[in-house]
Amino acid sequence: MNRSHAVTAKLIVPISGSIDGVVIDETDVQGGWTLYVRNGKPAYVYRFIGVESYKVTAADPLPAGEHEVRLEVAYNDHDAGGIVTLFVDGAKAASTRVRRTHAAPAFAHA
Repeated sequence: MNRSHAVTAKLIVPISGSIDGVVIDETDVQGGWTLYVRNGKPAYVYRFIGVESYKVTAADPLPAGEHEVRLEVAYNDHDAGGIVTLFVDGAKAASTRVRRTHAAPAFAHA
């Protein structure tokens, strides 16, 4: 939360078709982020306290074979947001600005 980070996932798409599903989910009832694949396209969503959502989706579905999907979050502590960039096989696939992020994980307050 409120820091730059990166996540890399190795995905294998079978010759018989595409893949769909959650790769990594870091959410709770107050929000968080999820890296997933929908309709064969890698995507990311960040939810801020159920009030705002920010999403990026690669334009093209993953073809059959092995792929590396990387998510980079460049946090800007001056405005409590940052830039999220999604890479597929080393090439930039999508990017968006996240305006607000959680100050701390919700479970830290329990």
